[in-house]
Amino acid sequence: MRQVRPNVVVANDPTVWFRHGQYINHPDHRAAGQAAIEALYPAVKKASIFPELLAEGHQPHVVEEVWLGPTDAPDIFVDISDVFDEKIALICDHASQFPPEATRAAFARIAREAGAPRGLQLAESFRTVRLSRDTVRALAGS
Repeated sequence: MRQVRPNVVVANDPTVWFRHGQYINHPDHRAAGQAAIEALYPAVKKASIFPELLAEGHQPHVVEEVWLGPTDAPDIFVDISDVFDEKIALICDHASQFPPEATRAAFARIAREAGAPRGLQLAESFRTVRLSRDTVRALAGS
């Protein structure tokens, strides 16, 4: 993170346990999201964490936004109409878990439900967290 210095990180929402009233989110998906969040703070932001990185020229960095999904608290919606077929093909590469017809139907329904209220044919939704170099001042509104 200190080397690449991304402005946006996309990760699984580690707080989501249940989806659509029918699904328990995989523990490894939640763990991957938690690991991504914990990689951002404090390790990347604080100079005192991993001082050997400073010696290697990797200065602290603050990622501006974290996009978490799937989520139950979305605040940003992305039109996926142009890439939906590719998304389904990639998901269906996990042939033992995702039969093509049912997968297309399920993911299309979810994408339509996310997009319709926003005027989008198919959408994915994310919960965003906007980080700051100085959290206390940001929370104070200054």
